[in-house]
Amino acid sequence: MGQVCPILTTILLLYAFNTVGDSLGMEILVEGLSSNYFETTIVPVIDIAVERINTMVKRGEYMNFTIVFHHYSYTCEHVYPSLGASLAAKYYHTKKVAAFMGPTCNSAMENVAILCSAWNLPVLSGMSPGFMLGDKDKFHTLTRTSSLAEHFARAVESAMYYFNWHMIIWINQSEEGYWGAITEGLRDHHAQLFKEGFDFVEIKSWEFDDTKDILEHAMTKGRVIFLAVDGDTLRSIMLNAYDLNLLNGKYAFINIIPFRDVDIFGNDSWERGDGRDDQAKQAYEALMTIRVFEPTSSVYKDFEKEVILRREMNYNITMDHDQSSHIFLASAFYDVMILYSLAINETLAEGGDVYDGHAVTHRMWNRTFEGLYGQVVINENGDRDSEYTLWDMTDTENGTFEIVGNFYVTATGLRYTPTPNRTILWPGEPRPLRWIAPSVDFSMRTPNVKIKIPDF
Repeated sequence: MGQVCPILTTILLLYAFNTVGDSLGMEILVEGLSSNYFETTIVPVIDIAVERINTMVKRGEYMNFTIVFHHYSYTCEHVYPSLGASLAAKYYHTKKVAAFMGPTCNSAMENVAILCSAWNLPVLSGMSPGFMLGDKDKFHTLTRTSSLAEHFARAVESAMYYFNWHMIIWINQSEEGYWGAITEGLRDHHAQLFKEGFDFVEIKSWEFDDTKDILEHAMTKGRVIFLAVDGDTLRSIMLNAYDLNLLNGKYAFINIIPFRDVDIFGNDSWERGDGRDDQAKQAYEALMTIRVFEPTSSVYKDFEKEVILRREMNYNITMDHDQSSHIFLASAFYDVMILYSLAINETLAEGGDVYDGHAVTHRMWNRTFEGLYGQVVINENGDRDSEYTLWDMTDTENGTFEIVGNFYVTATGLRYTPTPNRTILWPGEPRPLRWIAPSVDFSMRTPNVKIKIPDF
């Protein structure tokens, strides 16, 4: 099986400031490789954020600075990690730059973030989830508002602790993108997991000919199987689980879909209309999914509608699948714009220097602010603390999934908490499920309470 290509490697966004009279004029230059994602989602999101910031200035809620947004794009067949750094250097030496935003891909961001550390300029990211970018001794002016892959790995570990899964199988589809970064986060904690009596076996899917071979190999290693794969691969593996009679309660399957986005992670639904939907639905009864908490508030729904409307009006693009695809991911760009504007406003109010990257960055780290759909927590490392959800098929007749638990941020890390009045329907288990207690006290992570799980 081939590796998944790196995702979203196409955008470079730059901020530049120019003095305009007694106010500060901020010009946003957006330059990158043209792509549907860029054209149809990120630009409208930045538009909305800029309008909000300018409105706050007009209302007197902000100091006197203005923002002008320019969008430039070009095409190129190949993406080189050095491209972002070369463009950053171009603007650094030709304009009075105060901060950079982007690029989105991890390798290019590493190059730009290294330069910004040397230049003492803030570098902002609404994406770039890579594990290595969490090293702020190296990238000490980088601030990220996206949901980070390494934090997703902590949710996986929290599930291991809570459900007493001492050995899991990790089927990984790619060394790149979100799945690659999540896997790297697990590898980084491997020694600590092992010390505490937990372990995982990684299976690289591209080393096998088909999904049946992957699953048969996984069966020899363990019975709790995590699937960091796209929607098509997931359905193929689960249908093989059905064919191999693995839905009898002896195996548990947990799917890793970071967030709802068909273009990035594929269609993870059991329903395809290909003649095997009934078997697939039965197989998915044995499947749970971990994903980032996604908002359902009216504010966020209105934001989705506005982005979709601007896509249609400005680019004449109507997507042929989920209209909200990409918008949740792009919403982090809105949040990083608001966060940066708060830091600039505070700097100006106190007579500070907006070109002092360390000072401006310091204002963005270790703080909470009101983002698009609620409170955004930026930790002391300059990264967003996200919360996660566990989904299970609670309506087996219709094949629908609901949230059965949440991974909440606490002072000691992520902690799994079951959703009240909802029960995980474990495969092959008669009701009621028997009670078992964790054999190890993980009081620093989860309460040492009895939990309903089958004995894997």
